[in-house]
Amino acid sequence: MGKRYRFGLKTATKKEERRILQVAEEIRKDPASLLPRCDAACARILRREERAMVRIAARADNERALERASKRGPPLARAYAATLLLGHQGKATHLGVLRVGRKQVSYAKRGTASPDKLVAIQHHDDPWVRIIGYLDIVKRYGVHVYSSPSGFSCSMSADAPDWYVSDVLERSSLKGKSSCPHSDGPGPLLRIEWRSAGCSLALCRRCDPDGNLFHQVARGMGAREPERDLEVSISFTVEGDCLDVPATPAGDIKAYVSGEISNGQFIDRYYAHLQEAARSQRAIVIDGRCMSRSEAISKLATAEHERLALSTVFERVGHLGTGVTAAQVVQDNWQSLGGAMMERVAPGADIGARLADDRLPMQVLAEAAAERERRKRAEAIPRIAGLPPIGAVANELALAYRVRGGDAARQAMTAMLKEKSLPMKTRALLLAVQRSLGLRVDAWMFGADAGEYADYLEPMARELLTGPEESYRSAMAALLAALGEEFDD
Repeated sequence: MGKRYRFGLKTATKKEERRILQVAEEIRKDPASLLPRCDAACARILRREERAMVRIAARADNERALERASKRGPPLARAYAATLLLGHQGKATHLGVLRVGRKQVSYAKRGTASPDKLVAIQHHDDPWVRIIGYLDIVKRYGVHVYSSPSGFSCSMSADAPDWYVSDVLERSSLKGKSSCPHSDGPGPLLRIEWRSAGCSLALCRRCDPDGNLFHQVARGMGAREPERDLEVSISFTVEGDCLDVPATPAGDIKAYVSGEISNGQFIDRYYAHLQEAARSQRAIVIDGRCMSRSEAISKLATAEHERLALSTVFERVGHLGTGVTAAQVVQDNWQSLGGAMMERVAPGADIGARLADDRLPMQVLAEAAAERERRKRAEAIPRIAGLPPIGAVANELALAYRVRGGDAARQAMTAMLKEKSLPMKTRALLLAVQRSLGLRVDAWMFGADAGEYADYLEPMARELLTGPEESYRSAMAALLAALGEEFDD
C-alpha cells in the first residue's frame, strides 16, 4: 500500500519507554516470527533478511555485536539488531515519530536502520503498522503483502488470500458481508470492485458514514497500486431514462482514497453532483424513479398553492431526492425561484417583503395564498353605502366572517361587546350572529333582554353571513327591515 509518512522527534513517556524495552526482550528468541509467511517465490526475496536475523538472535547477549549489526547488513536485520540493543542499554528516553497518514507511531532510533524498518520491528504486533516496513520490497519486486490480526503473508500472486478477505470484511463497515442491508435501494451506493478478491462491495450513506471502507480494506495490503485493485465509485440506479447519470468525479475519488474524506462525505459529494445533473437536465427523479412534471406534482402537492409552486419550479429545473416533499422542493429552490413562485401563487403580492420573511418558504407561500383568497372573497362582496350604524355593525361582522373566518368574527364581536351602553337591538344582533355561527362568546355579555329578539333576527343574520354573494344586498335589506331600519344605497 503506497503510504506516505513523515518524521519527527519527542521525549518518551514512561509508558512508551517500558513498552519498547519489553518488545526488545520479547523478540530475542524467534526472529522468523517477525516476518510474513511467504510462498516459495517471495521467500527468496526475504531469505537474506531471515538468515541475518537468525544470526543476530544467536548473538543477542553480545552488545558490541549488536552495535555492529545495527549499522550494516539487510535493512530489517539492522532494525532487529537496533531493537535488541535497546535491551542492553535499558533506556529509550527519546523517540522518533513516524506519521503514517493520520496515525502517529513512535520508535526508538539506534544504528542506521530507516524509521519504517524500525517501526515494523518495534510494532510487529500491530497488523496495520508493521506492513510499513515492507513497502519498499513491494515496489521493488512487485510482491503482495497482507497483514491483519489473523495473519501476515507475502506472495507473488495477485490474488488476495481468503483469510485476509474474510478478516478485513468482518472488521469493516460491512460486518462480514459484501454489501450493507440497504444496498438493494436506488442509492447512492459506495462501491468497491475488489479485483484480487473477486468480489464487489456496496455501502449506503446510513452505514458507517464516518468510516472509510477503502482504507479498512486496503490498510493491511501491500501492493504497488492498490487503487487499481480496489476500483472505487458511487452508483445510483434510476428507473427510467430521464437522467443521464454522471460518473463519479475523479477528484472526489482521489480525496476518498487518500483518506481526506469519509464514506458519508464521499457519497454526499456525489449526491450533490447528481442533484445538480438532474437540475440542469430538468429531470424529476423521486425515490429512484423518473416522473413526468404532472405526475410529480400530483404525488407531492396537497394544496393549490403547492401545485402552483411546484409547477413553477419544474418548468425551469429538475429535482432528485428520496422521500421528497413539496416543502423540500420549494425550500431547495427558494433562493433562485422564490420570486417566481410568489408571483405565481399570489400575483400582486409584495414579493420583496414576502421573500424577506424568515419563516419557512412553504409557510410564506401558504400565507400569501390565503391572503390572496381573502382579497378575492372581499372583492366578491358588494359594497353597500348609506348603512345606518346597526347596519354597519352587521356589515363589519359579515365581512370579518366571509373574508377571514370565524375567529375574526368572534374577535370583532368581543371588541364590540366591550363598549358600554350598547343598544338592545345591537346586542340582539350580535347574539343572533353568535348563534348563527356557533361562536364561543360568553352569554352574559349580550344581556338578558336580547334573547327573544335574537331568535327573531337569527334567520336573516345567517343569510347575511353565509348566503351567496349575489344575494348579499337583499339579505342586508331584510335584516335591517327586521331591525326596523332602512338604508339608502
